[in-house]
Amino acid sequence: MTSTQALSTPNATKATQMPRVRLVPATRSDYNVLHRLAQLYQYDFTDFLSGDINEQGEYPYMNVRNYLTQKGRRAYLARVNGKLGGFVLINDKPEQRNQAGYYLAEFFVLRPYRRQGVGRALAFQTFDTYRGYWELAVIDPNKPALAFWRKVVDEYTQGRCEEFTTYDHEEGFTVIWLVFDSSTW
Repeated sequence: MTSTQALSTPNATKATQMPRVRLVPATRSDYNVLHRLAQLYQYDFTDFLSGDINEQGEYPYMNVRNYLTQKGRRAYLARVNGKLGGFVLINDKPEQRNQAGYYLAEFFVLRPYRRQGVGRALAFQTFDTYRGYWELAVIDPNKPALAFWRKVVDEYTQGRCEEFTTYDHEEGFTVIWLVFDSSTW
């Protein structure tokens, strides 16, 4: 088989197509779905931080209900080619600076959709939806996320991003912060 024939096969064509990514506001009726996705997210996170499940077999860290019910918090589901692909959780108040803006609290793309441009598309849609001052934090042990966010934020802001670190004494690791303000461009 020639390389031209290989490229014309249905699987080769499918592999080169960019997935269709949509950021969809989550509602209270999406709680169970969001909760289950958050469990997968927290399981993935055990690659970088220890995390024990409770007696019900769940990770207790994240209460996603707050993002569906509390003012100043927002939850979105990621749809990839119409299927669930992850979620985005946003706070309407930055963590580090006392000013109007947004904090990207949690961001998750299911493993089957990683390294296909899904995370980038989801991040760009999130930032475009809420123009303004943004903060996002990555824990130092999570090297893949740090590489992803540095690349995506640099591309989105065209280099107009500030980076600084803090140290979480309670958890014992460094946190890398990426901040930018898209309201001026």
